[in-house]
Amino acid sequence: MRDTSEEWEEIYWSLPREVEVLRGMDSSFLQAYLEARSGAYDLIRISRPHNMARLCAVDRAKKLLSGARLVYDAEAVFALREIRGGEILQGRILPEEEARPRIGEQISLARQADRVVAVSEEEACESRRQGIANLRVTGHAAPPAPTAPSFAERKDFLVVGAVHGLESPNGDALLWFAQKVLPKVCGGWTDGQPRFLVPGCGTDSPELLRRLRPEVTAIGPVADLTPYL
Repeated sequence: MRDTSEEWEEIYWSLPREVEVLRGMDSSFLQAYLEARSGAYDLIRISRPHNMARLCAVDRAKKLLSGARLVYDAEAVFALREIRGGEILQGRILPEEEARPRIGEQISLARQADRVVAVSEEEACESRRQGIANLRVTGHAAPPAPTAPSFAERKDFLVVGAVHGLESPNGDALLWFAQKVLPKVCGGWTDGQPRFLVPGCGTDSPELLRRLRPEVTAIGPVADLTPYL
């Protein structure tokens, strides 16, 4: 369920055809949707705090989800990232009395779930400190699919990920590497210059391109990474 301008071809780049996508329906339809399909599901998986908050705001949510196990994929404690981002990027240290409630408010969403999934042990530890016990750490898994070139034939760098703003973790990391590390790498290269390829949603944004070095090739979203491997 997402209010999106993406075409179906783009949507099914990353999702199997068996997944039902409610294109053009945003969270305002969630109440009616759950009422229409109450009792239809054995398991409901919800990702990220803003989506879990929308579910919690649904009237009679527990009754509508009766019989289904609720798995909350918290991914990360975004409040921790935002607080650290303010410290690193803006030099702004949030007082403890402001930081703790902000973190606690986000973690409290997990209390509604039968199982909670976190992306790293750091986020999991913070959740456990606040009483969330039914928690597992799950990373992203992908089957290996090696391509033909040997190790000796490879010299380029490939960085894959979405960039949803320059101050996002991916945006900040990409700019730091391109501006601080890549010049030293290229400066020490004697046999031709390596390419630095960056496919992913948002990597071709004009704002980002203006701040990247000429050695970086920002590609934007792609359906298949094989040609770059």
